[in-house]
Amino acid sequence: MADPGTLLILCRMVVFGAALMIWGAALFRWRLTPDAAPLPPERVLPVALLAALAAQLPVEVARIAGDWSAATDPGMVLSVIGLTSPGQAWLVQALAAIALIIARQRQSLRGQLLGGLLLMAGLSMTGHAAASGGMAGLLRQVNHVLHLAAAGAWIGALPHVLCLLRRMPDAAASAVLMRYSGEGHFWVALVLLTGLAAMLWTVGGLPLDWVAPYQALLSAKIAVVAAMVGLALRNRYVIVPRLRERPDGLAAIARATRSEIALGLIAAALVAWLATLDPH
Repeated sequence: MADPGTLLILCRMVVFGAALMIWGAALFRWRLTPDAAPLPPERVLPVALLAALAAQLPVEVARIAGDWSAATDPGMVLSVIGLTSPGQAWLVQALAAIALIIARQRQSLRGQLLGGLLLMAGLSMTGHAAASGGMAGLLRQVNHVLHLAAAGAWIGALPHVLCLLRRMPDAAASAVLMRYSGEGHFWVALVLLTGLAAMLWTVGGLPLDWVAPYQALLSAKIAVVAAMVGLALRNRYVIVPRLRERPDGLAAIARATRSEIALGLIAAALVAWLATLDPH
């Protein structure tokens, strides 16, 4: 039987990636294309999220109990949901996923935004952000919610951007990209600031002890994010300003967006892995 810890990382990768893209797509549509029809990712992601959460619960129960047989024990499952922070976080995330599916069926963009925020809150209820109690713990969790919301607004919206480039006329797509890249300054800055705060809280400084797996992986995540920032800056200050003179610039943005999505998936995988490790 596979190790529950490994399977839990895989489940969290899917949950984390889907959560960022759901929030990013909803925010993108609300801010930039409120009248546009929903795109394919919006139909699939809430269902994928709920499926990943359904798979995650028995894995979480087996990890906590140290025995796979506990995953099929209703009493143990209910105890994990009601009495442990991972179980309570899972419940909030599952409720958010159901709310998102309902909002999607009703085509309620406001419902998708609220469901996305609830999902961000659920993701902050476990891991290192929830390790402290009192006011310090609350501040860490608020910081984590802001970090996830900013990451979703930037990274999570990228698949939506790619679909947009394929569907909209070039002139309309260029206008939307101008606004998206302008607002991106705020979201990228918020990702970096909240990420720095989380690192200082968790590690106490720069992750320079690469013998410790957590700090080595955190360094890798920082390098991935730095590469994404570089691509975003190139898009904003090199390619986007040329869109009016060079229509082929949209193809260049599409290529850069695909690269950012690939890096974003790597970052999501690293975050899911980091949540299971001791920072020291």
